[in-house]
Amino acid sequence: MNVKTAFVDALLFFIFFYTPFSVHAQAQSELYAGTLHDAAGGGPDDSYYRGAYLKWPGGHEDSKVSPGGMRSCSAGVLIKIVVRNWTGPSGVFHEIKEAYTPETGTSTPMEYRVRKTFRSLRTTTTVIDPDGTERTNQVEEEGDFFRVNHNLISDEMVEDWEMTDAGVVIKRTYYAWANREHDDYIIEKVVLKNTGNFDENPVTIEHPDNDIPELYVVYWSTLLLPCIKGEKLHSFNDTGDHDNYVDYYGREPADSIRIMYGFDGDDPDIPIDDRGDPFPERYVDDSRYNPKDIYDVGEFVSAMYAGYGVLHTDRSAADHTNDPGQPFTTGWASKFDVRNWQDALTWDNMLNQGIPGHRAHPDLTAPPQRYYQSFWMGFGPYQLSPGDSISLVFVHAAKGPNVERCKEVGLKWFNGEIAQDEKNKFLNSGKDSLFQTVGRAQWNWDHYLSKNVSIPMGPSQPQNLTVRAGGKQVTLNWTAPDVGEIAAYRIYRKEGTYFGDYLFHDEVSANETQYIDTLNVNIGVSYYYYVTAMNSEGIESTGHYNRINIPSRPFLGTAKNISKVRVVPNPYNYHQVNHWSGERNRITFANLTEDCTIRVFTVNGDLVKTFHHQSESGTEHWSPMLTDDNLFPAAGIYIYVVEDNKTGQRETGKFIIIR
Repeated sequence: MNVKTAFVDALLFFIFFYTPFSVHAQAQSELYAGTLHDAAGGGPDDSYYRGAYLKWPGGHEDSKVSPGGMRSCSAGVLIKIVVRNWTGPSGVFHEIKEAYTPETGTSTPMEYRVRKTFRSLRTTTTVIDPDGTERTNQVEEEGDFFRVNHNLISDEMVEDWEMTDAGVVIKRTYYAWANREHDDYIIEKVVLKNTGNFDENPVTIEHPDNDIPELYVVYWSTLLLPCIKGEKLHSFNDTGDHDNYVDYYGREPADSIRIMYGFDGDDPDIPIDDRGDPFPERYVDDSRYNPKDIYDVGEFVSAMYAGYGVLHTDRSAADHTNDPGQPFTTGWASKFDVRNWQDALTWDNMLNQGIPGHRAHPDLTAPPQRYYQSFWMGFGPYQLSPGDSISLVFVHAAKGPNVERCKEVGLKWFNGEIAQDEKNKFLNSGKDSLFQTVGRAQWNWDHYLSKNVSIPMGPSQPQNLTVRAGGKQVTLNWTAPDVGEIAAYRIYRKEGTYFGDYLFHDEVSANETQYIDTLNVNIGVSYYYYVTAMNSEGIESTGHYNRINIPSRPFLGTAKNISKVRVVPNPYNYHQVNHWSGERNRITFANLTEDCTIRVFTVNGDLVKTFHHQSESGTEHWSPMLTDDNLFPAAGIYIYVVEDNKTGQRETGKFIIIR
C-alpha cells in the first residue's frame, strides 16, 4: 500500500467517524423492521459479550427482552480474528495472536461506531378511546443518528466499524426487510480489510506494509437457544440447567444451505416430557414470569428454532467467488468453556489439535448435554496483503409455529389429548420453517443483495393511522403514503392481544382512506390493526411501521340509569378459559351511564379501586387488574358501588375473584 492510498483510506474513515452523522451507540442499533428483531452487534456491556438477543415474534413497539410478548432467542454473535506467523509493526513475531480492539484491551469491545438508515420511518399511529383520550405510539425522528433513504435496498440498515490491533478494520452491515416474504431474517455482511491502522485514530496508518500470512475468523455466540424465556420459566427454575441441542447443517457438498441452529430438548430431570417448554400452571398468575398475561397454561414457549447461517464466504482476497468449503470448523460446547476462548492456548488447540472439522451430529435419543449451547464457526486461513479485504455474509433467523398454534397444541398436550409423536411432529416443523427462511435469505443474497439491488418492494406505508372504537364498530383513517403507486389498501387485524400474527381482514380501493370495521366485530373485544398499501403487482408495503399495539374495544352505548350494572365475568377465575379473547387479566363493568364513579371495596370496607367514568361507552374495563396501590387483588368477595354523578343514583353489587 502506498502512502497516498493509505491517506485516502484514513480520510474516508475520518469522515465517517468524526462527522455528526457518526455516534457511539449500542441500544440504538436494534433492527425491528420485520417479525424478527435483532440488536445489530451490540449488548449493553461485556457480560452480554456484546450480543443482545434475537427476538421473535417481533414487530411491536415494546422491544425489550422480557415485556411486550417478545420471545427472546439466542444471544447475539461475535467476531474474533486470529493471526498466525505474523510480524507486528514493532517487529515482534507472533506465532499466534488474537486481535484486540485498541484501548479496551478486550476482544469484545465496549465502544464502536455505528449508524442506522431507514427506507422510511415508522408513521404515527393513534388510538382514540371512547372518553376522547388519544394514545399515540412513539416513532423515530430523523437526526444525527437516524437517516432516511427511500432508495435503500432494505427497509433498515445498520453499519458499524471496529479497529483491531492487528491492523485489520472490521466493517459490519446489517440488512432487515419488512417484505412479507422476507421479514423473518436479517443478513449481516462482514468485510475485513487490512488497513495497517493499529489504534482508534483512523487518520494515522502505523504499519502501511502490514502483511498477514494467515488470518482466521471465528463467528461465535455464548447462547444458541430457541427461547431464553422457556428456559427461565420451566427447565431453569426446576433444575437450574439448560436443555437444548445444537447442530450444524451444511457439511455435505449437496447441502443447499449452511446453518448452525439450536432447539429445545427434554430435560431429563423433569418427570414429564418438557420439550418445547409448555408454560407451567403454577406461573400463570405470577407477575415475575407472565408480566403481560401473554401465556396460556401448557402453551409451548420454546417451539421455535434459532440459527445463524452462512450465505457467502470469499475464497481469498483475490477471488471473491463463494467458497463452499467454509467454514472449515464448526462445533459447540459449554458456555463456561467458551468464556475462556481469549486464552491463546485454547486458540492454538482449536486451530491445531483436532477441532478443525465438524462435530458429530448430536444424539437426539440421548438427553441434551447441560449448557452445551455455545457455538463457533471458523473460517480461513486468508492471506491479506496491505489493502486487501475479504467478505463473509451471514443470516440470522428464528422460526417456528405461530403463537396461536403453540397455545392450541400446547393445551392439548397439557391435557393429555395428543400423543408424544404428534407433539414432537408439531415442534419439529420449526426446523423446516427455519431452513425455508434461510433458503429465502440465500435467494435474496444470490440474486439481489450481492448485486446491491433490492428485492421487489411495495409502496411506502400509509401514514398517520388513527383508530377509534364506536358502537359495535371500529373506524380506521389514514393518509396516502408518500412513495409508490397504490392499487388498493389492505387491512389486517388481531383479536385479543397484539402479540402474534395479524390476519388479513379486508381490502378497500386506492381512493379510500377510511375503513369502518363491522365485520365479525364483538362488543368489548380488544382489536389491533395495521394497514398496508398494495401496488398493481400485488406487492404490499410493510405493516410493521404502522402496526398498533393499543387496543380498540367496540361498545354498546351508555345506559339511561345504573340500575342494570353488571360485572363480566363473575365469578372471575384466573385459571379458566378467558372470557375476553386473548385477555386473562380483565374485568368489565357494563351498563354504565355517561358520567359515573365506580368504587371497589373488600368485604371489610377497604377501598381497593376507583374509576372515574366519563365516556360515550357504557363499559369500563379493569385491565390490567391492579389496585390503586398497584397490587394484584387477592382472591375473595368484593363489593362495588356505582354512583351516577349527575343524578346521585347509587347501585351496589358484588363479584368474586378466584385465584
